Amino acid sequence: MSRFSQRLGSALKESAHRMSSVRSEKREKNVVKQKPVLLDAGFILIEAIGSGGQGEVYRANVKSEENKEVAVKIISKAACRDDASRRAVEVEIGILKELDHPNVVTLIEVCEDNENWYVITELLNGGDLYDRIQKGALSEHQLVKFAEYTFSILKYLHAKGIAHRDLKLENFMLHKDPATGVEFIKLIDFGFSYRKKEGKKFVTDDHPGTLSYQAPEIVRQQPYKPEKVDIWCAGVMLYSAFEKAFPFYGANEREIERSILTAKPVFGCSGWKAAGQDFENLIVSCLEKDQKKRPTAAQAYKKVLAILDKKVLLSPKHNPRNVNLGEKDTKFHRFGRSLSAKVRNGKKMAGSASSRNLLSSLGSSKNLAA
Repeated sequence: MSRFSQRLGSALKESAHRMSSVRSEKREKNVVKQKPVLLDAGFILIEAIGSGGQGEVYRANVKSEENKEVAVKIISKAACRDDASRRAVEVEIGILKELDHPNVVTLIEVCEDNENWYVITELLNGGDLYDRIQKGALSEHQLVKFAEYTFSILKYLHAKGIAHRDLKLENFMLHKDPATGVEFIKLIDFGFSYRKKEGKKFVTDDHPGTLSYQAPEIVRQQPYKPEKVDIWCAGVMLYSAFEKAFPFYGANEREIERSILTAKPVFGCSGWKAAGQDFENLIVSCLEKDQKKRPTAAQAYKKVLAILDKKVLLSPKHNPRNVNLGEKDTKFHRFGRSLSAKVRNGKKMAGSASSRNLLSSLGSSKNLAA
């Protein structure tokens, strides 16, 4: 054998050895470390599906049920550096435990050890409503059905003395039933939710939320009624879902805040076929600057049902409206996650696993397309 052949063979062996080592390292990195507390509860972690400031979200198998998968959100106690953060997690878990609504995320179980909380929920497969709308706007009928589910949820929560306070398109998850192909939605992320204190008025003065969805009273940092903030956020969501742009916008945060405080929403869409002025009026009423003038969730829900009964059901096959964002001044009409920085008590927070990635996890029994 020539020296060249020997050197070539040696190089090939060395290269193969390096590649084998790399594959081995990758396999080791991909191996999920099981948590004893989860194994005892009957859950086997499969793979990470999301991460954020508080921890990671995993897909997991249920040992007792073949082919059943769930989502496990692992919240690091070390990441909750103060008592307020820990209490917020405990409040969120407590609220999820008592909720039972077809369009609210269903909690399966909660486990805890010295390092983490483990929040187990059903697994969703359809992404969030924000991404769906970016791919193609909802039909008019789907949009009004979305409004029905939104106000149904709020009516249920507010009757229990609970406000979500961070309603946005990213917090509505989609799920398609593998057996029927029917698509459902569910509300997730109760990290900023507020529970009315017994014997107290439904009023508070902390100011969480997402900038593009914030109500005027939040921007002004005034005491406010949490349920009225939910109504405002619902109005922003419904407008954005139809127009594919926020109703209040600007080139920077200061301009956005000024728009929220002073501007009126402008409807540039000519695609309304059946719901028409009634639905537009509902959105405008939700976006009243004076929180006292906004409808209650029960009133808004009743108005949506009236629209469905009289008009939209007559044209359920109305074609989805698609908006070319290039036709708008995107400097001012930016419709993106860049404007979705969360704020708690005036301090910016990055979006976390508690919002988006938790819950690529959750399904529903109400059909968006019904």
